[in-house]
Amino acid sequence: MLDHLLKHFPQHYRRHSQTIDAIATHQVWHIPDFESAPLDLAGRLVQEDLLLMERSRQGYRLVAASLCFPLRWRLREKLGCPLTQIHAPVPGYSEKLAHPVDSVFNRLKSSHPVWRLNWSIVESPELFFPPDKAKPGWETTINCQNAGDKLFLRVERQTLRRLATSGDILFTVRTYVHPLRVLEDNPQMAHNLMETIQQMPLEMQNYKNLLPIQEVLLGYLEYIASFKHL
Repeated sequence: MLDHLLKHFPQHYRRHSQTIDAIATHQVWHIPDFESAPLDLAGRLVQEDLLLMERSRQGYRLVAASLCFPLRWRLREKLGCPLTQIHAPVPGYSEKLAHPVDSVFNRLKSSHPVWRLNWSIVESPELFFPPDKAKPGWETTINCQNAGDKLFLRVERQTLRRLATSGDILFTVRTYVHPLRVLEDNPQMAHNLMETIQQMPLEMQNYKNLLPIQEVLLGYLEYIASFKHL
């Protein structure tokens, strides 16, 4: 990663012998200090959360991570767990998704990383969003007039890359958060999101915490979607 950052982003990183500088933040790290915990240094240098998956008899297990911005979960609850256990709360994962996900992991080549996007609607713009972050009754403060400012579109850009030497898989997550009103500039996107939510099974809506705000959210999205006809 050090070689990659210095080669592709020389305007942001600079190396002096045993130190690496993050120019924008004026932070300097002594590289040998992280010899026993290289993942810690990597997590300080890039915006992504970094999670290391190792092959085991139970499938790939989460064995190490530099995690700053989880969404409604904590590392200590997932560390050491295989994929099926990590994703146990996801509706239909074991029945419909476990085999395709395992297939992607097993076929992944170091020369061909893959990526996907995952989205959520949340009530706070903060990146660090543990399970106890939500305040009781927050959904009662949301209406069609303020939804654009009080709700936020949270998008995770996730990548999978097999490490050439160890064969382990690095799972990265870069999180972006925007006020929901950002969709007012793209009525078609609001329409697509509205249709996606309407077609989503109730179990998945509940998992994504959409049920408490479903009526208000769909009303707001429908209002924005109407702009595309003007």
